[in-house]
Amino acid sequence: MKVFRRISGLVGTSPTGPFRDVSVVSVVLLLISSPLAPGAEEKSSSLSDPSAPLKLAYENQRDRQGPWSIHVVRVPRQKFGFEIHTVHAGRGAIGLATLSSQAALLQMPSAPVVAGINGDFYERNGPYAGDPRGLQIVEGELISAPKGTASFWIDALGEPHATSTVSQLRVTWPDGTTAPIGLNETRQPNEIQLYTPAIGASTRTAGGRELVLKQRGAALDLRLRLRLRLRSGRTNAMYVREIMDTGDTRLSPGSFVLSIGPTLARKCPQVSVGSELLISTMTSPNLRGVKAAISGGPVLVREGKAQRLARSASDSYAFSSMLERHPRSAIGWNQDFF
Repeated sequence: MKVFRRISGLVGTSPTGPFRDVSVVSVVLLLISSPLAPGAEEKSSSLSDPSAPLKLAYENQRDRQGPWSIHVVRVPRQKFGFEIHTVHAGRGAIGLATLSSQAALLQMPSAPVVAGINGDFYERNGPYAGDPRGLQIVEGELISAPKGTASFWIDALGEPHATSTVSQLRVTWPDGTTAPIGLNETRQPNEIQLYTPAIGASTRTAGGRELVLKQRGAALDLRLRLRLRLRSGRTNAMYVREIMDTGDTRLSPGSFVLSIGPTLARKCPQVSVGSELLISTMTSPNLRGVKAAISGGPVLVREGKAQRLARSASDSYAFSSMLERHPRSAIGWNQDFF
């Protein structure tokens, strides 16, 4: 697996000038596919010639003094030729898999996968092992909510962005009150989590109260019912089809489960079968229409200027690992190239 052994080898440089934005991403997957570039080269020995035709290029830079081994892929930002996709193990929201096996999920003769790098940090153990720690959108489906960390995404117009993203996911109860919710991750006793079919056959929870939800109008369309996906930046009207009190509720295609922790269940408004709830998938900034997004961080370069790492008041590994030597991956871009 090719990774950046030390990120400073990438910051502030590119074949044609400084990167406008650079963000560290580490562990899930970011893929680049080529649906309309049958003549594109998959490898090139040099990135040094800015006048070369717009083709995908690869280079391995080595420095024994580090030692550094820096793998660089340059992808032209032309409108047609290459696309950026995200993917997760088994096409789900949790699970563990190698980069190559995830790349194989998107492999098609007409659109071969030509490069891939690691993406977000993830949960390593437990029933939700593989859960991204931040935002992930796969082919337009929101499978993991943002946590205020840096994220990379391609907007509906095809423009890249790298900035902090914040979850505003909420449920509105029948009495009009609202509460924040998480998405497809460990449910704490005083939390509410929304689980989608992307997480697998069941919620993997214990106890609490779980509301099986169906989206209004979805039952009228067989194709939508079988492949119902949660989209970002929307408010979805759903009705309660079942109420479960044992946890680990089954997730059938086209349904969602709103799981309320046992501590919070006693305080939430009462609902019954048939009650309507509003599920909001808003974020800040609004990610409506985004087809590919992934978290990581921190942002290292903004508008061509190196950014300082803000020291954390906590002693968390998420911060301390930034100051240690680790394999790392990053993505950056300028006007012409990723």
